Amino acid sequence: MLPVWICGKSDTVRKDVSLTSLIVAQQRTVGNYCGLNRDGHAYYFCSFTMLLYAAIFHVYRIVFEGTLFGKYQCTATSLMRIGYLSTRTQFIDNCVENADIDQFVVLGAGMDTRCHRLKLPDNCKCFEVDAPITQLHKRTVISSHMKKYKINIDNEQKNGKSSSYLSNTNVNYVSVNFNEGEDLFKRLVEEGFDCALKTLFIIEGV
Repeated sequence: MLPVWICGKSDTVRKDVSLTSLIVAQQRTVGNYCGLNRDGHAYYFCSFTMLLYAAIFHVYRIVFEGTLFGKYQCTATSLMRIGYLSTRTQFIDNCVENADIDQFVVLGAGMDTRCHRLKLPDNCKCFEVDAPITQLHKRTVISSHMKKYKINIDNEQKNGKSSSYLSNTNVNYVSVNFNEGEDLFKRLVEEGFDCALKTLFIIEGV
C-alpha cells in the first residue's frame, strides 16, 4: 500500500488523474532500476516522492539481496508486483516491436511510453486512447519535457534514432470517456485512424 499512499500524497498531480496510471509508472520505474524492463521513460511521470520510494526500494534490494530476510521480502514484493508488471511490460514490448503493422493503438494508455520508446516501422501511426483529464496531465508532462530537452530530441530524430527522450511528434492523442458511452472508433477515425490498415491494439491492466 506504500506506493498508493505516496501517489495519493503527491501534490504535483491533480486528484482526478488516474491513480492506477501513476502507480504503474512508478512500478515500471522501479523495475527499470532493477534491470527488469526497458521502460526508462516512465521515470518522467513520477513525482519526487514516487522516485524517492523507487530509490529506497532499489537500495533495499541491494542491501538485503541474498539474505533470508531479503529473499522473502523481495520475493513477495519484487516478483509478485514489480516482477510481474515488468515481465508483462517486456512481453508486450516484444510483441509490438515484432509485429508487422501500419497502426498502433494503446487503449487506456495512462502513462504508457511505448509510442515514444519502441522501435516501430517508420510510417506506423500511433494512437493513445484515454480519459481527457489523465491524457491532459500526460501531455502537459511531455510538453514540459520537450521544452527542456528540445535540442537533444531534435538531434536524435534527425539521426533516425529511437529517442531516449519523450516526444509527442509521432503520437495521436484520442480523448474518450468510456463512462459516458463515447464511440471509440468514431473518435479514432476523427483523429486520423484508417480502418483499412493493419493495426495492433493493446489494452494492459485496464
